[in-house]
Amino acid sequence: MIAKISTAKSIKAVIDYNEKKVEKGEGRIIGGDNMRNSTDIDKLSYEKKLSRFEQMITRKQNTQHEKVAFHASLSLDPTEKPTDETLKAIASAYMKHMGYGGQPYLIYRHEDTHHPHIHIVSTSVDRDGKKINDSNNRYRSEDIRKAIE
Repeated sequence: MIAKISTAKSIKAVIDYNEKKVEKGEGRIIGGDNMRNSTDIDKLSYEKKLSRFEQMITRKQNTQHEKVAFHASLSLDPTEKPTDETLKAIASAYMKHMGYGGQPYLIYRHEDTHHPHIHIVSTSVDRDGKKINDSNNRYRSEDIRKAIE
């Protein structure tokens, strides 16, 4: 498995990227967690998805922290054929161990390459408006990736 993490100033841009894949038939939403008022995450409107993250971001206390969007891509070997349930379990474990387990997040399965992969969208602003510690994210991600494999 290969894990890539990126951050962005705009949660809207990250959601838009994934939603465009869905619109083109190159991806689909397979799950998520902590998205208020819905157990059927795949049925949430674009506005509700965006609104949930924006609610968290407006609580931001540290004005120095500009990159509020967390975007992880987890890619598996092309020979693997994971089910959506397996990918959701991988995403859940990954987010928990990265320190984002209590955050709202969405899981998109992309089907635009020869290898199975997911994108996880979240925010780095917690419920109290504080920035989630992202120091050494890449090293932590590598350790988690190895443990999940």
